[in-house]
Amino acid sequence: MQNLHLCREETNVSSTANPLPTIGLEIESPVLIHKQKDIQTEYAAFFDALNFPHNDANTGTFGYFEISTSPSYHWGTQARTLTELIKGGFVPRCLNSDEPGDIRKYLSSRLISLHVNLGIPLVQAGEIEKNYGSVSGTADTDDVKLFAISLALSYTSPLRLQARHCAETFEFKESENTPKTSSRHPRLELKALEVRDRNTYRAIAAAQYLGSSLFSALGTQQSDLTTVWSEAKRTMTKALAIQGNTSIKNVDKNDLVDLAYKDGLSSQMRTIVEFYTLMAKQVAQR
Repeated sequence: MQNLHLCREETNVSSTANPLPTIGLEIESPVLIHKQKDIQTEYAAFFDALNFPHNDANTGTFGYFEISTSPSYHWGTQARTLTELIKGGFVPRCLNSDEPGDIRKYLSSRLISLHVNLGIPLVQAGEIEKNYGSVSGTADTDDVKLFAISLALSYTSPLRLQARHCAETFEFKESENTPKTSSRHPRLELKALEVRDRNTYRAIAAAQYLGSSLFSALGTQQSDLTTVWSEAKRTMTKALAIQGNTSIKNVDKNDLVDLAYKDGLSSQMRTIVEFYTLMAKQVAQR
């Protein structure tokens, strides 16, 4: 029944007229057991059978295995895939900890990196190009960085933010052709998220629904989704301004870690993100 439900959800939002971006995941699973060659071989065979791109485990002190899921139309498909990977032991289970120092005996110091890829629907991508010359031209706006920072503060532990090797919270990269997206337009990769607990699933949903409102606003389409992002942006910016941060563009990796340790800010930002995620979901389902 659950699989049937997901099939229906995929079908319901697959139309090119639907504003939801396509969504996919990249997970770096740094389990110590990956250093064993036979386990690496079994993992590679498993993901080849699923047609999931993957990188071999590295050969450093800690091994990790990078998994890339195929894009889907609905975030629930990605959530179900992640659940099955956890159930199968391919991604470790890390529950009930906002400060997961206790899981370091199982994982490398990088913890579990999660990148969420959003493929911009063709109609929105075309409108964005008219305004910025290219989709990647929006990288210099406050909007995209605010979106990435707000999700990171809402769903990523300070330890994970500290351990990140990458300084950027997002990047525009080459996209795939799907009925809803084109390789002519880059995808947006959110790079500061984490697989840890049930909040991971909320992060995946928020990325897709709130992302749809962001892309609508960047395309300056006068719609209810544009209004959702405008209100979300104002509320998020106010929350950060209270912490003394007045320039989104200048927030770097160290600033983001400092913000994550601010008492109550992550909880406040999560409340804001989830409120506007719900609003975007309601609009998208009309």
